[in-house]
Amino acid sequence: QGQAKVQGPLEALDARIKLASSRSAQASVDARVQLTPFAAWPLGAMDLKLSELNLTSLDAKLPQTQLSGQANINTSARDAPIQARIALSNAKPGRWDAQALPIERLSLQAEGLASDRSRLLLPQLEAVLHQNAGTVRGSGQWRGHEAELKLQLAGLRPAALDARAAALTAGGSTTLTIAGLPSPEGKLPAGQK
Repeated sequence: QGQAKVQGPLEALDARIKLASSRSAQASVDARVQLTPFAAWPLGAMDLKLSELNLTSLDAKLPQTQLSGQANINTSARDAPIQARIALSNAKPGRWDAQALPIERLSLQAEGLASDRSRLLLPQLEAVLHQNAGTVRGSGQWRGHEAELKLQLAGLRPAALDARAAALTAGGSTTLTIAGLPSPEGKLPAGQK
């Protein structure tokens, strides 16, 4: 179920979109976008609020969740930085092997340029893991088909994230490089469909 509402003068519109799930009365998405259709850059601030979203309602292969939170995106011009702040909480965290998402809270900041959509900076990210399984903090960037994350791990207990993992506690710094990703603008690496 959904509804959309646009109000304000044509040169400065305020659009709101509300979506609700037919499977869960509490699950909803509320989005607000400021539009300036006659300006050189038509997008203004964007705010998204999410309440009790279960990812399996989107695709059965995704983990069980109960995600709530918000995203705030600020944009002012094609050549000005686009900044995003995202904060999510998961009221039903669990282990991967139990088809759940082992993250209790996630927050991140992202920055990019509309004129260079092949690069996305992540100046700050933090994940608090399920059942005191540790925290992950760091920063990174996603350029082209590769992402590099510089992470600090504290009290990481892999067995609390997935029962098939080793029963140990880890901490320290690491750099994680992930190759073969679609680019931030959505282009697939050569040879992928």
